[in-house]
Amino acid sequence: MRRFVRAIRRAVHRWVGGAATRDVDDEFAFHLEAETRYNVSRGMTEAEARRAATEAFGRSDRHRDEIRRIGRVPIVEPALRELRLALRTLGRSPVQTGASLVTLALGVGAGALVLSMLRGVTVSTLPVPHANEVVLVDRWLEDEGAERSLGLPAHDIVELQGGATTLDALGAAAQGSFVVSGVEGPGRVVGAAISPDMFDVAARAPAMGRVFDATELSALPRPVVVSWGIWEDRMGADPAAVGREILVDGGPARVVGVMPEGFVFPISAELWVPLDLQAVLATPRDQSPTFLAMGRLAAGRTASDVAAELESTRDPSGARATEAADGMHERVRVYSASVWSGEDFVRTFRILWIVALSFLAVAVFNVANLRFASFLARQGELSLRRSLGAARTALVRLLALESLVLAVLGGGLGFVLAVVVVDSIDAGVTVLDLPPWISLSPDRATAAFVAGTVVVVLPLIGVVPALRATSDVARSGRAGQRFGWGVRGLVLAQVAVSIALLFSAAIATRSLTDFRDRPLGFDPAGVQTARTLLPPRTYPAADDRLAILDALDAESRRAGLPAVAFASSLPPEGAARVPFRQEGESTDRPAMRAQRVIATASYFETLDVGVEYGRAFQRTDDVASPPVVIVNEAFARVWWGDPSDAIGRRLRLGDDPSDPLAEVVGVVRNLQHTPFDFEKFPTAYLPWRQRPTAAVAVLARTTNPGAIRAMLNAVDPELAVWEPRPMEQVVRESRLVGGVVAGLFGGLAALGTVLAAVGLHAVVTFWAATRAGEISVRLAIGASPGSVGRWIARQGAGLVVPGLVVGVVLAAGISRLFAAAFPEIEAFPVGDLAGIIVVLGATATLALAAPVARAARTSPARALREE
Repeated sequence: MRRFVRAIRRAVHRWVGGAATRDVDDEFAFHLEAETRYNVSRGMTEAEARRAATEAFGRSDRHRDEIRRIGRVPIVEPALRELRLALRTLGRSPVQTGASLVTLALGVGAGALVLSMLRGVTVSTLPVPHANEVVLVDRWLEDEGAERSLGLPAHDIVELQGGATTLDALGAAAQGSFVVSGVEGPGRVVGAAISPDMFDVAARAPAMGRVFDATELSALPRPVVVSWGIWEDRMGADPAAVGREILVDGGPARVVGVMPEGFVFPISAELWVPLDLQAVLATPRDQSPTFLAMGRLAAGRTASDVAAELESTRDPSGARATEAADGMHERVRVYSASVWSGEDFVRTFRILWIVALSFLAVAVFNVANLRFASFLARQGELSLRRSLGAARTALVRLLALESLVLAVLGGGLGFVLAVVVVDSIDAGVTVLDLPPWISLSPDRATAAFVAGTVVVVLPLIGVVPALRATSDVARSGRAGQRFGWGVRGLVLAQVAVSIALLFSAAIATRSLTDFRDRPLGFDPAGVQTARTLLPPRTYPAADDRLAILDALDAESRRAGLPAVAFASSLPPEGAARVPFRQEGESTDRPAMRAQRVIATASYFETLDVGVEYGRAFQRTDDVASPPVVIVNEAFARVWWGDPSDAIGRRLRLGDDPSDPLAEVVGVVRNLQHTPFDFEKFPTAYLPWRQRPTAAVAVLARTTNPGAIRAMLNAVDPELAVWEPRPMEQVVRESRLVGGVVAGLFGGLAALGTVLAAVGLHAVVTFWAATRAGEISVRLAIGASPGSVGRWIARQGAGLVVPGLVVGVVLAAGISRLFAAAFPEIEAFPVGDLAGIIVVLGATATLALAAPVARAARTSPARALREE
């Protein structure tokens, strides 16, 4: 430490006195040269003349030392002395100093951790030039407070491309999986079919070759552009990769370009094929397919300008987004393309951010109380310094400097803690499948938050306590025995914020934990899963896809597997939500939306789920037979009340009256299909033989993890197989995000409880200690220890009860915030609030017990002598 201080001192001295030293050297050299020339003119030799001149002026070192001594900044030495004194003082109270550092580090670290994650999922920048100019253009449907994206129809995209003045470029994309072969064995690649304009939106030139244009939309072989990662990993960094032919989804393709390293666009795509929007314009506008639309803003334009222009383009009267039946409202939304997370996810982190700030407030209040107690305990030292002539400003500066050291060290430790925890979460939660540009690590804004917190915290834990602690010393030469409303305000604020913090954490933790522990509705044990893609060029027709299912059934029987199934999605990773209508229902009302799962007849058998009413799918439920559907109990209860009444009912998928009606042939119990559904969502199951999809999840009841891959390779060696996992792992990973969020809430709640308990104990104990003399006098004049204890309890309750009242009011407001964000959460869980009040009340009671016991054992004569 001493070497460090000396090094800083030398650096300051060089910086302050360097210019003056150089001026002295120049002046000394000038006069020395003049005196030497004069001595030579008097007949001396050159050596004699210089020696005589040097003796006349003296050595230059002496002058330099004098200038350095004069040029020193007078505040450096005193500041360093006070810093050393502050460090020694803090070192003499290791327990209190350590408690303050840990408290600040936890508070600052919690805020930095949540802020870092919140910024990672909301403001991370796309890997394209001028990413702030790239926007997502989308239609959103509001339904009684809930929102969902509808995508932008092809007709709207083409119209905007033809005449938009607010956008320099607008592109469309349909992201999905592709099976790529011809470079290695068949493998799945996340890619996108994009319109050529999307490269203009990205504003990135390829590293090799070129991009495709509008003249190549129907060319054969298909032109494709690959990412740097595919070129490097799958093509062996072949310098002649441009022009090389590969197979994409079983069809011929030619690589025309390789994009630069790190470029993934629009989300996580690493392979790009042409998308021809003109080919879908023959579809009626109200049935137009929708795409992900991204644009680059024109100079001086904003997202709201684009939204207004799109509304007028879609409906010249500007009245397109009107209220529909039952509170449904469609509108255009234009927002930053860097936004990856869903609204619920971002909303959860924003609430967590409020909780973290409350946690930080509790930590600051605790440290402020500890500093109050520390300053009061040093009343003798402060009085002695005042008696020896120290000014009050000097005392305040000394005490505030100690708090500054605590704030800086605590803030630094908190930032390091946030970095370590975020890196652990980022490395462990791979199931999030974050886009490559999303980074959860703390950035400059997080560092600025930590620095700003230190600046804001310093007056609260240093200056204000120091001013209050030295006020009585300044008047009377002795440290005051009471802090009055300063301590009272801190106690009220700490109790109130503690209740609000613990209440919000309890709501979130209990809700997420209840959701995580809810039954799945199926048995994941002994089920293996994998994903594959039936390339449209290899399996273009429904009969082709049905043939591979038949071949897979035969292979599974040969392998001795009891059940194998195809499905459009895996529970509980998510399912598409689509509109359904009952037979005869008016199209004037908005269609009910339900989860849709397309599955084979063996799907429920594989998951060990029985049909409650009606029958399961049969092999004869194919494209040649009448459409059928199976619904879950939630679906049946929403529409018909009694699930047994669902059998024989008929439903239409979508709003088009020409779509065929499907008969309900069965009802199954509720299965959890979506990770973040707090309640069971209505779900409809369609037979895969009637709607064979290209992308499928394969399920097999077996303990052999390689069984699915072996069966698929035996049927078609060119099929790509990815994500082979046991169903139990699928369930764990789907719930991992909720577990992380619940863990953050629960961790903050646990730490908040500890901080609140320690803080209340310290405050009440400190308050009782300041009244030790008064307690002794009461005992000396005959008061019983019991009456003194009751008096202390009443005084302590007078500090705590107002904070409890304010905390209940804050908790009510937080409950309304949670209820508005998550309607599934109980509006005001009185039981949780009562439990928190009991815990904090018990903590205050225990805190009062110690000073009461000490007071009862205090010798009145000794206390009076000390007074």
